[in-house]
Amino acid sequence: MVHPANGTAQPLLIAFISIGRQSERPQKTTINLSSNKRLSAIVPEITKKLSSKLPRYMMPTAWLFLEQMPFNGNGKTDRKRLNARASEFSMQLFSNQALKLERSCIGINDKLFCLGGDSITAMRLVAMFRDNGVKISVDEIFKHPTICELSAVARDIAPEAAQETRLPLSLLPNHFLVDEIRREAAEECGVLLDSVENIYPCTPFQESLMALSIKQKGAYMAQLTYRIPESVDLGQLEMAW
Repeated sequence: MVHPANGTAQPLLIAFISIGRQSERPQKTTINLSSNKRLSAIVPEITKKLSSKLPRYMMPTAWLFLEQMPFNGNGKTDRKRLNARASEFSMQLFSNQALKLERSCIGINDKLFCLGGDSITAMRLVAMFRDNGVKISVDEIFKHPTICELSAVARDIAPEAAQETRLPLSLLPNHFLVDEIRREAAEECGVLLDSVENIYPCTPFQESLMALSIKQKGAYMAQLTYRIPESVDLGQLEMAW
């Protein structure tokens, strides 16, 4: 059973199926998912047979085919490595949803941006991961565009993290010089230094827009024309703007 870290999403009951011969000695090599289409085709048949034997709550949500079941040094099933593979599968599901592809269309070593992904897809993935208790940034998706790489850099979100009280300016990265940032913010906003009470880092969406605007000048600039009734106080409108 795979439970999302934040406990808000539906847990997944995953069945692991080994398709290779088990060696007498535990294997140290990493396990690999099988891409055998024939095996994928028999899943409906297996599901049908199991449904006549098992109650609905015991039916697997997903099936993972392994070249070989992983073992630890004691010759027992290595559950940690199975959990890691299950996490990769969860990321694979989210990526397929974000790219609007069939589940079998994306492998753990396929690059998301070669399958039609873009910055909007990356932002959608960040939101999906966060909703399921996984912390990852847009920048990390660009740097690690495969499921295998993403699973290595993803972090779990602690349930109490959302309720944690943050001190002013504490969200800024540690390497930032807070006093200099405050002075720069005050100058940019045209206010006194004491008026700058807090500074927040960019959201993943803002980061992606900034990155794209640097690469593509004018990509997110727009000129809009509106008709303003004569009854509107232009001075107050300018102040509100």
